[in-house]
Amino acid sequence: EYKESPYVRCAGLLYLRFCCAPENLWNWFSKYLLDEEGNMIDKHLISEFSPTLDKSYTITFGEYAENLLIDMGYYSTRFPRIPTHIDRELQKKVTKMREKRERRRRNLQDLGVFQKGIQVLAISPEVIWNYL
Repeated sequence: EYKESPYVRCAGLLYLRFCCAPENLWNWFSKYLLDEEGNMIDKHLISEFSPTLDKSYTITFGEYAENLLIDMGYYSTRFPRIPTHIDRELQKKVTKMREKRERRRRNLQDLGVFQKGIQVLAISPEVIWNYL
């Protein structure tokens, strides 16, 4: 939960990926998959950080966590194998989280479009389209 640097948190997830039992990986990683944290520079949050020496490659902490779950290697090091039945479930769950992350980004981009008094479409709990 250290918020000053994503690198400390990355080290923690990397440790878990190597040492945690595969059936417990989702419980540890799921809360971080939508995390958009990056670097704190002069008390301003930069939403992406560079996990490599190549500073042109940037990624969010959530994407980093996702990559640890779905990739079998970390640079030149191989992760412990995840049994196929667990890996299939992880892939399904990660895909849903990836869609949520993309939807959140699109919504945040469109946030400025919405103003008081603008007509919008909304879905009610009964799944009926309503004009508001």
